[in-house]
Amino acid sequence: MAYEGNRIAEGLDRAAMRVTGRQVHTGKIGPRTTIVATLIFMSLTFMGMYLAVQGAKVGQGIVFSAAMGSLAIKLFNDHKARGNGPLDERELAIYWKANAIGAMVPLVGVAVWSLLLGNLADDGLRYPRQSFEWVALSFFLLGLMTQIGIIVTGWLTPSYAAELDEND
Repeated sequence: MAYEGNRIAEGLDRAAMRVTGRQVHTGKIGPRTTIVATLIFMSLTFMGMYLAVQGAKVGQGIVFSAAMGSLAIKLFNDHKARGNGPLDERELAIYWKANAIGAMVPLVGVAVWSLLLGNLADDGLRYPRQSFEWVALSFFLLGLMTQIGIIVTGWLTPSYAAELDEND
């Protein structure tokens, strides 16, 4: 046994393998790791938006940083997954489906918010009042679109596909 019966080390190893999958030793980033990292950035996005709504200008920076971090994850994973080659049919279907779902969720949210804003603005429905709140809201929506797309891509990627090699 690798840890000679050390239950704490074995438990930590099992937890790490659940989060990262079996790609730890190959140097690849698996779908589960991508989902976990994106959920961390998503929580930062919500926290930054909350701070921006409360009037703190630092919230705009947090939302921007989380959106750019999510974009970096997306670009890095796309390049690691395919290199310079084109996507195959399965990868292309997953890519477009994930982007469609990722774009649809914020779009529907903005549409519902706009409909409610017209009727409930006088009753205290929240809307941005300062310029930095509008900027934070726009990066929040862009970040959310990217983050949902990454999560859907990781969710739809079969576990065996993450371990495939181009030479197989």
